[in-house]
Amino acid sequence: MRNERGITLIELLAVLAIVGIIAVLIYSTLSQGMNASERNTTNQHLQQEANVIVEKIRNQYLLNSHQAGFSPTITLIISGDQLKIEGGEILSSGYEYTFTNHDQGYPKKLTINRLSNQLFQLTIKSGKASYFIDTTFSKL
Repeated sequence: MRNERGITLIELLAVLAIVGIIAVLIYSTLSQGMNASERNTTNQHLQQEANVIVEKIRNQYLLNSHQAGFSPTITLIISGDQLKIEGGEILSSGYEYTFTNHDQGYPKKLTINRLSNQLFQLTIKSGKASYFIDTTFSKL
C-alpha cells in the first residue's frame, strides 16, 4: 500500500475553483446591496429636499395680504444649481432643477399667483436619481 498523506493537484484546483465561485457570489451580493443602499439614500435626500422646497414655498404662498411686502405673485427662478425666490431667499442648492409647468418661453422661471389655486411641478435631479414634485398650492 502506498502512503497517501498529501493532496493532489486536481483536488487543490477543485477547492480553489469552488472558493473562487463563492467569493464572486459574495462580492456581487455585497456590491448590489451597497448600490441599492446608495440609491435609496439619494432618493431619500431628494425627497427631503423636495419637502423643504414645498414647505418654504407654502409659507410664502400663505403670507397674509395685510403683511408688509405682500405681492400677489411668487416668482421662482432656477439659477445654475440654485432654486430661489426672485428678490428673496434661496430655497435649495446643489441639485439640477427643472420646471415642468414653467412660464411661457422661460424654462427657468415659474410664477405662482397667490390669489388662485396653482399647480407646481418640479423635478430635482442628482446624478442619475431624480424626484418629481407635483402638487397644488391652495388657500383653502
